[in-house]
Amino acid sequence: MRVLRVVAGLVLLSLLGASCRTQDVRETVVHVPGAKSEEDYRKIRETLSAVEGIHDVRVDTARRLVIVKYDSMRLALKNIEFEIAELGYAANNTPARPAQTPAAP
Repeated sequence: MRVLRVVAGLVLLSLLGASCRTQDVRETVVHVPGAKSEEDYRKIRETLSAVEGIHDVRVDTARRLVIVKYDSMRLALKNIEFEIAELGYAANNTPARPAQTPAAP
């Protein structure tokens, strides 16, 4: 009887472990009103593409949107917005961070 309980417990644990998600891929749209040129969008695409957990980056230049497919188990929408804001562009409700300029000698 005890062996049966141990075997049942092991089967239950293996089923629970097999159902754990390791990825949750989502798609989000980020409004970037300050991006106006192809160069702006190239910088955003390159920066976001280098972030671990981002699978795809597309842009809609006419509507000033960046469409990002990302793994929400690894990063959140705010992380994406902050990456864009660090480049000097507002992203949704996240304000642009001013470019860091070196101090004058």
